[in-house]
Amino acid sequence: MFVKMKLNFVIYMSTACFLILGCASSNDENTSQLDIVINDIKPSRSALKYFDASDGCPSYNDIPGAADYIGQSKVKNAESTMQLPLNRKIHVFYFKPRETATIMTRGGAAEIRRRAAQITLTGGFASLNLEIGEDNQIKWSGSGGVEVEQAIACEEAKEN
Repeated sequence: MFVKMKLNFVIYMSTACFLILGCASSNDENTSQLDIVINDIKPSRSALKYFDASDGCPSYNDIPGAADYIGQSKVKNAESTMQLPLNRKIHVFYFKPRETATIMTRGGAAEIRRRAAQITLTGGFASLNLEIGEDNQIKWSGSGGVEVEQAIACEEAKEN
């Protein structure tokens, strides 16, 4: 009886490990880690927010569960990382809470698109760089397995 209980326990645990490891490894095949470096002359409490743009311009609704919202990563020591899906257009928006009023008065979603980057992860190591100058001009660049363009590209794709 004791041996049968041990055998059932071993089978149960082996099955659980197989399912857990199998699910974890399948996720790794479809995602890639994005490392982000931020060069902001005025560092503050900030986050990077991610939106799915594969079907065109997203709504930028950042409530968990919103259709286009993927998630956010906090910026710590001018760096951040995020696990994101491969081969999908994603908008990355550098968000500072104190700039919310400015964004809303300058057009809301249109201003977010002007400030955001549209990226597509192609696999392997990917690094995204954000540089903000003294005139508050935002410049995005990437290296490795990431294609970078301005987020307003989703508007141009909609027109064509």
